[in-house]
Amino acid sequence: MDLAPALLMPSRNMSEPQKIHHYVSLDLPYDTVREGLYRLVGDTVGSRIHVRSAYHQSHAAGLPFVTRVTLGCDNADGAADPPFIVSSAEIYASALSEAETRLEIEGHWAPRPGAEVRANLEGDASAYVRELLEAVVSRLRRDQEPPRRRRRPGAGRKGAALSR
Repeated sequence: MDLAPALLMPSRNMSEPQKIHHYVSLDLPYDTVREGLYRLVGDTVGSRIHVRSAYHQSHAAGLPFVTRVTLGCDNADGAADPPFIVSSAEIYASALSEAETRLEIEGHWAPRPGAEVRANLEGDASAYVRELLEAVVSRLRRDQEPPRRRRRPGAGRKGAALSR
């Protein structure tokens, strides 16, 4: 999966929330993606992502349909927690064509209070937000896979007689 590069919005004050954007194009129709996103509401995707809500915006002034999904991120304190907090994240889905959909994530992050501010902290936060999008995309793709059928004993053997 190729994710587009992040567009990082610098802030003058590192303690203020900053925005990160990533996007990806899926080879799934918009209606399929929208339905999949609605099915995720209330679920946990990955280890720390909670899909809180989804809503569909209809055409406005000639703009395409958009589905917006609000994510909750578990920022509990602990030794393995990153030195930043993702305060909110939203995913926007829109149709690129009949068979392709664009997903864009907008994440808001700030350094964790008391954490050491490193030079690469913004890059780490960007990677984390990209992982949120990747987790949702993986779940959408997995949910689209047809269920595997179990083979019946004797089915498909060479020379098996057909009965009418």
